[in-house]
Amino acid sequence: MKIYEAQLKYSLVGEIKTEALNESEKVYHYIKDAHEMNPMQESIWVICFASNFKPISRSLVTLGTANACMIHPREVFRIVVLTNAISFALSHNHPSGDPNPIEDGYQNDPHHE
Repeated sequence: MKIYEAQLKYSLVGEIKTEALNESEKVYHYIKDAHEMNPMQESIWVICFASNFKPISRSLVTLGTANACMIHPREVFRIVVLTNAISFALSHNHPSGDPNPIEDGYQNDPHHE
């Protein structure tokens, strides 16, 4: 059995004067450029917040295909716990521009009931 040691690495995204992201429109404007890095693929990002709703990190959780993206709660919560966040928000894009789920989206998910 292999035993792994977890290491936390912080990478500076940039220095900006951030305001509290306490409204959905503010979150949208904060994360929009992250989704634009891969505009033809679905992506899920987690934004971690300090107690004042100011972001302390944003991390790509998963990068999918043109119309699908797999995610499990452990990937989200690992980031939230390791950054010692007080709260978090998830952001997900739809490259097609259509926010409706595909018909078989949940049928292929063994965890969805």
